[in-house]
Amino acid sequence: MTTLAPDSSTVQRSEAGAAAPQALLLFSFGPVQEFIAAGRRTSDLWAGSFLLAWLAEQALQPIRQALGDENILFPDLKGTEHTTFAALPNRFLARVPADRAEALAEQAEDALRAGLARAARFALGEIRDDE
Repeated sequence: MTTLAPDSSTVQRSEAGAAAPQALLLFSFGPVQEFIAAGRRTSDLWAGSFLLAWLAEQALQPIRQALGDENILFPDLKGTEHTTFAALPNRFLARVPADRAEALAEQAEDALRAGLARAARFALGEIRDDE
């Protein structure tokens, strides 16, 4: 069984004239290749990719809500009112206030874990309904 593990790191920097020190928050989770490779059929591969992209969207939500899309550096969300999460990678890079970087990373991890638990409950409910 493959376990998805979130990982985050920050790099702090000061910008001249900036009101507060900024940090770069890199958030990623995986292992992605092993998770997708566990699929046996094309539909398994699609479902695995879709689940990973949906989880990426769940992790992004706290950052987007707190700071807006303009602070998401990768993937580029600027100009997209509603991002199609099926195209999201398993990592993102955001510019965050340095004094909030750790808390935002924890919120992203909590959101990812909550999304995974929600997906698991849904899947178990579908299995039980089929019995």
